[in-house]
Amino acid sequence: MLKDDPNYRRLKLRTTGILSSASYWMGKDHLLIVVLDGYRENYRRIYFRDIQSILLRRTNGWLFFGAGCLLMALLLGALPLSAGDAVGYWMGGINLAIWLPAL
Repeated sequence: MLKDDPNYRRLKLRTTGILSSASYWMGKDHLLIVVLDGYRENYRRIYFRDIQSILLRRTNGWLFFGAGCLLMALLLGALPLSAGDAVGYWMGGINLAIWLPAL
């Protein structure tokens, strides 16, 4: 296994898809990408000397995440507050304390 191999260091970067996931491992002169697709493992080796640039770009995923957090804050936070009793205030406050920082 790669985690027992002293030549590789696992990067704290992990991607997941609908039916697959990937982990990234750094060797001395290359980056190893391990894609788990059901029961198969696919390995891809990218040498550092072949990398010409690294691009970072913002996607629309943050819009969906923000809209989901806002919806949860409104449903689970504001609705119990509108009940007008102590239990509703506590439930609404706890839910707002969870969802608003995530937003």
